[in-house]
Amino acid sequence: METTPPHRTLPYTNRCGRHLMAAEHALIGLSPWNGYFTARRVESLVEWAAGTFRTVDVFVPSYEAAYTLIAAGVEPSVAVGRARRAVKKLRGPAQRALLRAGCGEGRVHTGTSLAALPRYRQLRRIAERMYHHDPGVRAACRAVARAAVAGALGVRDRGPSQPVPDPDLSEGALDTAARYAWAELPVMLDSPGIFGVGSSVLVYHRRIPLIESLLEDGSALSPSPGQGFVVVAPGWSSADGVAKEVQGGPYRVPPGREAAAL
Repeated sequence: METTPPHRTLPYTNRCGRHLMAAEHALIGLSPWNGYFTARRVESLVEWAAGTFRTVDVFVPSYEAAYTLIAAGVEPSVAVGRARRAVKKLRGPAQRALLRAGCGEGRVHTGTSLAALPRYRQLRRIAERMYHHDPGVRAACRAVARAAVAGALGVRDRGPSQPVPDPDLSEGALDTAARYAWAELPVMLDSPGIFGVGSSVLVYHRRIPLIESLLEDGSALSPSPGQGFVVVAPGWSSADGVAKEVQGGPYRVPPGREAAAL
């Protein structure tokens, strides 16, 4: 029987590390059109989380993925079909691994399914409002939009020294594609409140610029005290604190942020 490989866990801050050690809840983020997320990697990540945390959920963008393609100029009907297929490729292996680990059904969520929860709806409204009124939030969401469009168009990140080319998008297209970030922001701001747990860590395979913007001093949007963020990748032991390569680039806690509070 194949075993789950060891995983390297790299919290963003010391408080994130404490939430990781509490191991109460993990929310695994998966992204469509991201070549990293093969079926085996998705299953391995879920298996690791199920063996580490008391409860595990998975978040996958839904119709927001179609907006990404529409912003890139894809016909809406075609965009919906492509988005549906991309999400299905992530949902299937995640659900299989959750069931195998005994986590039960109904643990794979999208912005659409979470919209039934009052806390998610509240945070989604706040995210949209701040996008329209705060330049910092708008810039961070638009950066996500550009990266998502580049990924949907098949443009690959070639490494930290060769970033993804910036798609040439109009203001209207950016506003359309930014809906992708609006759907993600609630689970970055307060997964504990959404899922009814004391603390939660959002798990992804690399650092996310949108999260880093939320952790900056003076950000108009700030995560709840119980919200944590952890970079997780297979193949390394977390026994030491030495920075190792994660998805092509070295992870190091930014100077002065080691003990930063969320």
